[in-house]
Amino acid sequence: MPVTFEGTQYHASLTSPYIPYTLYISETHLLLVPREVQQIHPNFPKDPAPTGNIRLELSDTYKKQFKAKYQGEPKFSVKDVGFGLDDDEVVVAGILQGTNWIPHWEFSSLFKGDLRNLLESSSDVKASFGLMEWDLKVAAGPGPQ
Repeated sequence: MPVTFEGTQYHASLTSPYIPYTLYISETHLLLVPREVQQIHPNFPKDPAPTGNIRLELSDTYKKQFKAKYQGEPKFSVKDVGFGLDDDEVVVAGILQGTNWIPHWEFSSLFKGDLRNLLESSSDVKASFGLMEWDLKVAAGPGPQ
């Protein structure tokens, strides 16, 4: 369901009960907006969080690689974006449509001002993305699910 935030239309937004951000999803970028939660995920960084919104985009290097390999623009899909856990780091991740690429951003890096994304590729991209989401839920332990 489309949602408008600060004058920009996004395809959807999603939340997690233990991540203090709402994630807004468009085809070209993601937007993290701070929010209050009752319980924060145990792996979530303890560093002070930025007070404003955080815009996440694929790095220029990966955009160029994508265009060369797939002859198009990289796009996110609402059904393949979410919060996850990768190497014990809480991340925002998404599968780029029509690829086996999973760009992701670590909250610990974002809190230090580093907006660069990491990129994984997988022979079973849906399973790899699903494991990131599953690992986050398992590591949260008992609490709001």
